[in-house]
Amino acid sequence: MVNSRLKRLGLFLVGALYLSGCVADKTELSRFDIGDLELYQQNPVYYLKKKDSNDFLVPLYIQERISQQHTRHVLSPWHQKYGYSSDYLKNQVFQYKNTPFFGENGLQVPQNKIMEWIENSHSADFPNTNQNAITLQNASLRLLPTEHPLFYDPSLPGEGYPFDMLQNSYIPAGTPLRILHISQDKAWAYVASAIAEGWVPIRGINRVTEDFIAVYEKTAWIVITKDTAKFYEHDRYLFDGYIGMSFPLIRQTETDWIVGVPIGSEIREAKLIEVTIPKSVSDLKPVPITKARIAEMATHMIGQPYGWGGLYGNRDCASMIQDLFTPFGIWLPRNGNDQGLEGGLFFKLKHLNPQDKETTIIENGLPFMTLLWLKGHIMLYVGSEKGHALVLHNIWGVRTKDNLGKEGRKVLGRTVITSLQPGKELPTTDPKTSLLSRVEAMTYLIPRYE
Repeated sequence: MVNSRLKRLGLFLVGALYLSGCVADKTELSRFDIGDLELYQQNPVYYLKKKDSNDFLVPLYIQERISQQHTRHVLSPWHQKYGYSSDYLKNQVFQYKNTPFFGENGLQVPQNKIMEWIENSHSADFPNTNQNAITLQNASLRLLPTEHPLFYDPSLPGEGYPFDMLQNSYIPAGTPLRILHISQDKAWAYVASAIAEGWVPIRGINRVTEDFIAVYEKTAWIVITKDTAKFYEHDRYLFDGYIGMSFPLIRQTETDWIVGVPIGSEIREAKLIEVTIPKSVSDLKPVPITKARIAEMATHMIGQPYGWGGLYGNRDCASMIQDLFTPFGIWLPRNGNDQGLEGGLFFKLKHLNPQDKETTIIENGLPFMTLLWLKGHIMLYVGSEKGHALVLHNIWGVRTKDNLGKEGRKVLGRTVITSLQPGKELPTTDPKTSLLSRVEAMTYLIPRYE
């Protein structure tokens, strides 16, 4: 049964936030796909309800305040004090010592190779520098100074590719950083961003001056709203743009924004150049929060490959949620567990049986503004059909179990819309391990502001 407190809060939120959703083509299906992908439309716009899809979910004056908070989070590495001890990095890198890992060729990585990377981190004198910086290109944050992967035993379910244990996150060009440490070979920098820390190739970052920071902070921001954006300096390609990236606005024309983009210099101090971005792939931050705008942006994510920790520039479940809500100025942590716990108003569902969980979600969930959380995975509730709650999520696979009890995975490997029991038609799917059975909480994305 749904408790009365949750019922009352659901009704309150609908009124207080003005909560207000076109049939779409289905994604081309593979014969290896699960039934949900044929049963349910794979376009978020299909789930909008016309009567309220363009209503503001948050008053604009409140949204402006939360967007300012979001910007402060992004810029925080330039102002934060990092009081790490000398053991901080040592404890991080030495977790990879004497643990069997496998490489990109499927063979076990020699321990002496891992030790080379550990020694190159030069953890004994951490931190050996303290400089403000910025990314010049899209970059992975690595947990050891190497681009090579480390996988757990690929013969085990849920291990091996794409779960590279050295991939911490992925950050876009133009991300404020604090450089805390330089590797022994001076090819890598250990940096802190607002969302995560890790090693990046030093060639992909530059220091920033106080004058640069002042320009970067005292302006409006333009945010990318489609993954098709590309950045050029005249005819020279710089990097790909994707939903959630933002840059300071310099001026605008009828069809374009002129934004400031950092590039490197011979003295390794970043400077801003003017780059033209079409308004068709970008907007002024924050974009007004409506179900229609959320759904529209989400359509560009459907079918995109899964990328653990942003591997190869692809999104995992948490980065998909984070990127989707960044244009609206809603700050979310990078980790899915943290998003569920800290993203808004959190309500436990773990104590309910699966049927009552689904009833609770459908009766109280706010489509396009409610996260569903279970350990290791995060999803966005988009509505219901035929009595089933539907979610948008980037998922690697569905847990399976054969007749001998051996666990496996039915790989999806991309962003999809499913029920909370994807693959239930498969004879190898165990209902006890379904998403619905494992969902522990729902989180209303109610923006907080100071």
